[in-house]
Amino acid sequence: MKQLFFILFLLPFSLSAMNKNEARQMVDSANVAYGNGETEAAAAFYDSVLHVFASAEVHYNLGNCYFKLNDLPNAILNYERAWKLAPGDEDIYHNLRAADRQVVDEINALPMVDLGNSWRRFQAGEDRDQWAYLSLGLCLVAFGLLSFMVIAKRAIFKRISFILAAVVFVFCISSIVFATMRTQELKEHTKAVIFAPKVDIRSEPNDNSTRLLILHEGSKVVIEEEQGEWIEVRLPNGNGGWMRAANVEVI
Repeated sequence: MKQLFFILFLLPFSLSAMNKNEARQMVDSANVAYGNGETEAAAAFYDSVLHVFASAEVHYNLGNCYFKLNDLPNAILNYERAWKLAPGDEDIYHNLRAADRQVVDEINALPMVDLGNSWRRFQAGEDRDQWAYLSLGLCLVAFGLLSFMVIAKRAIFKRISFILAAVVFVFCISSIVFATMRTQELKEHTKAVIFAPKVDIRSEPNDNSTRLLILHEGSKVVIEEEQGEWIEVRLPNGNGGWMRAANVEVI
């Protein structure tokens, strides 16, 4: 207990000067603490690293810590944030589903097309900027092929260069589309996790309106609109209503 208090006391002072290399070392320390069964200390380390840079690995490990500490809302929040950064990761997917099964509310989602984790992994790429880098590289290759077409003297070389440039350009456009989709996905902050033990969903943004249903901690909602201290939310099954914004944490 004294060790945990010492860690929590020193962390705020170390954050201001921490760089990514030092954050990596702190992640290693967190992994050691987690392996030794010091779950609260590991959670404190992981949470502090997230103030410097966010990664799917750190969010996933922090989610595991909170799950072991029976803090369901924080576990689901961090699993969701990890899934957002690394969609298609099997470990994140299974742990998130395990946490979801612990939620009191059983909300059946509307039918939708699920292309599977393989497609999600391909769409996200190995790096969050992968598609942007790839599109830039393909543009340079296409430009090089077109330049070669201009200076080439033989017609066959000009024709081959043009065809290859056209093919590369098509892949370049596809990469730009994926990069745009990925950027929009990462910037989207409409999904949220309920943190209050019990929340009333009402028909209007005031406490005197009709109570439509009750949700519990760990349930996930989509924020449709904000109005002062209230937000209009939609559930995975299509139902919705108003609730106080203070009761949720945005993914």
